[in-house]
Amino acid sequence: MGWLVNIIPVPYPGLEDAPESYRTAWRKYVDPELTVTRDADREDWLEQAARLEAGMRLLDDPLLRVYGHGVVDADGSPVGDGACGGRACYGEVLNADPRRPADYPVETGNAHRYANSPVVRRLMRRGTMLTPVNAGMVEQAVRDIASHGHGVVVKYVLREKTLPVARLTAGEAVSFDAGPWFDWEDVRFENEPDGVLVQERVDMRREYRVFVVDGRPVCGAGCVERCTPADNEATFDPKVEERRNDGHAVSRPEAVEAYRRFAVEAARLIADEGYIRGPYVMDLATIDGMPCIIELNRMNNAGLYALDMDALLTAVNRHPEQFTPETLQGRLACETTD
Repeated sequence: MGWLVNIIPVPYPGLEDAPESYRTAWRKYVDPELTVTRDADREDWLEQAARLEAGMRLLDDPLLRVYGHGVVDADGSPVGDGACGGRACYGEVLNADPRRPADYPVETGNAHRYANSPVVRRLMRRGTMLTPVNAGMVEQAVRDIASHGHGVVVKYVLREKTLPVARLTAGEAVSFDAGPWFDWEDVRFENEPDGVLVQERVDMRREYRVFVVDGRPVCGAGCVERCTPADNEATFDPKVEERRNDGHAVSRPEAVEAYRRFAVEAARLIADEGYIRGPYVMDLATIDGMPCIIELNRMNNAGLYALDMDALLTAVNRHPEQFTPETLQGRLACETTD
């Protein structure tokens, strides 16, 4: 049925060192004039351009939706929205935008609910407790973890990116008041199970992101904010920062190889458990010298860093079923049955 590539038309910052293939794709599909906006965000544009160029080059029978500008075919000719029906979706989706039309794509899979997976929580290699949306129960979980002398991280996992993550020292944890932190979420979703992840606060080093398609890690890159696919050096890029955002990216191929091996085994265990569905990114770090999972997230909106786009899109293209919203999959199955 082909693919629908979704791109946000962010401003072009006028990068002379950007890959020419990125600029060529942007001219063809987004802005023929390649208009320069000097204060535009470099990394935002490079990531969107990387998705655009690789998606239109490597995915089968692609159409392109540039948000706010309609849909075109591979030649750049406009097509009707009806041509989008039934297609697998790659690229960012606007889940959080209330203006998003009903027919716009949505994220697939349930990796954002990783805390519900006993396998994932075991591979996090730190103390964790999952509680309902209940201030008293959250505060008790915080005190329980802090009682061992640890700091505490409190994350709202019922709805993505709704509340800020609370990072507490052991001293702060004793007096933590969950009511103001909930900001009325505990009223709206009172006692909803498995809504808050309370975890031991630990020293994380060398954060790294692995992209997993069909249960197999296919590529990865260090969580280095200034790096984009234009900086890629390998399928599993070797650049990492010892501490996130320390500004000193170094090549650590031996650490990245340890992450790759860990990710292969972790993805196998996750697949065998069967809870996590769809493609996902696995964020990793080193804790006490050992690789561990920080969290899982759904793939389409995940930052790319210095990712190997050819490796990713080749794997993505083999599994369109993983990038087709489940509601659409169900409707297509019914239509086929009928």
